[in-house]
Amino acid sequence: MTNQQPRTLSVTPAGIIGTFIVLIVVATCVRLGFWQLSRLADRRAANAAIAARLDQDPVGDIARIADTTGLAYRRATARGTFDNERYIVLPGRSLAGSPGVHLIVPLRLAGRTDALLVNRGWVPAADAATIDATKFVVHDSVEISGLVVPFPGASQSLAARGEIATDGAFRHAWYTIDEAALRAQFPYRLRDVMLQELPSAADTAILPVKLDPPVLDEGPHLGYALQWFAFAIIGIIGWIALVLKSRAAHTATTATFVGLVLLAGARPCTAQLRPLDPLDWRIFDASTQLIAGVGGGGLWDHPATPAGTRGRLLELGRYTISYRSSRIAIELGGTALWRLREQDTLAAPLPVVAPDDGVRQDAGVAFAATGLRFSPDDWPADLVLRFGATIPTTSDESGLDRDRIDFFALVGARYRMGSWSFTAENGVGINGTLRDDLPQSDVWTYAFGAARDVGSVRVAADLVGRMDGHAYVIRGNEDMSELRAGFDVGRDRWLRVRYVRGLTDDSAPVHGLRIMAGVRRFR
Repeated sequence: MTNQQPRTLSVTPAGIIGTFIVLIVVATCVRLGFWQLSRLADRRAANAAIAARLDQDPVGDIARIADTTGLAYRRATARGTFDNERYIVLPGRSLAGSPGVHLIVPLRLAGRTDALLVNRGWVPAADAATIDATKFVVHDSVEISGLVVPFPGASQSLAARGEIATDGAFRHAWYTIDEAALRAQFPYRLRDVMLQELPSAADTAILPVKLDPPVLDEGPHLGYALQWFAFAIIGIIGWIALVLKSRAAHTATTATFVGLVLLAGARPCTAQLRPLDPLDWRIFDASTQLIAGVGGGGLWDHPATPAGTRGRLLELGRYTISYRSSRIAIELGGTALWRLREQDTLAAPLPVVAPDDGVRQDAGVAFAATGLRFSPDDWPADLVLRFGATIPTTSDESGLDRDRIDFFALVGARYRMGSWSFTAENGVGINGTLRDDLPQSDVWTYAFGAARDVGSVRVAADLVGRMDGHAYVIRGNEDMSELRAGFDVGRDRWLRVRYVRGLTDDSAPVHGLRIMAGVRRFR
């Protein structure tokens, strides 16, 4: 029996430089995280001020108010006639994923020589820029009830500095608003604010679609802060793992780089129609190197909320592959095709393509993730940091999804006690939405599981889902919760069967069945 000398950590110039770089990166990420928290505080303060103005009584006829300072986000009225020839459009304004513009028309105020710009609402446009404005002409005198909003454009414009000359030609489309140039093309003075028409029960016209008051959301700042703090944690844990596992430094560095690319490449915004699948914890079993599987499933009474329908969803070509080297695991998974046969109508659809013979189909989402095990080998529990992104389907037009890239970062744990194992994952999902005024939704993403091994059979159950903290429902981003129970058979070659039971009425299937078969390779 030979005496084994304990391993010691050596100090090298490369190690010192690497540590210094990691500390700089971590400090920068932490600073950016606190900067986002500061912006969140400013956003909350601004929201509180706007909410207070929205709750105040209307100011009445805005034509009678000479000084409009401080009137932003107060309700007001205006009477006059539209100057239909001098309309302007703001291109690139989508609604529920459909391209369009905002139509703005000057209102010649009754009894006055000046005018007030009125945002009449959203109009669809195939190129998100061009419309036939003659369809929306109003010749009669009107009384508009709306919300006072700031005048479009910067207060210090290029034209005001003499850098833009007006040639007398009237410009209708404004991709970038220049306040002075916009004012200069009107033969009369424009008021210092704009009025945004609000929806009312008296509206008879379908278009333009009147815009609601601004949603006083806290924006993406909390999600960005969590993202930067997660980067800092990943940097620290990753560097420690690389130092302690120097014999696998090259592989670990490569895997960590892949994971960071996934984070950076994802739009800081879990799956669309389906919740994020939990980690396959078998990949972190001793000597396991590769797990791969293919299969499919059927989910009955599954909602497709953007399409406003419910039906039988077939998941054709489900696949998953996980590869581990040392403490780093790379995951790829998804579904080749979603095929939904409609059965019931839930609500009016968003602008989506009508189904062919009652069938909607599209490519299913895929996800890529990195799992970093940071718990010591002698710990009774496995602790894993899991982060990555979901890659969306081809478009919003099928009505099956949100065509958005989403980001997630989770902390997971597994505790084994004899033949039993218990798992949990919790973290943040930063998801895109179909709303222009609220482009991002931050959600709590979770997975809880229990399993027992009985010979070559494993009986397992998982609770998976996500929860949005908003008091209102964002269509296409509803809360999801599912119970998945079943069994696995085999070791090197395995078969998995899961019964799926939805626990939320408006975003999960009533029940379903999934079957997958695959292989498992060891070192």
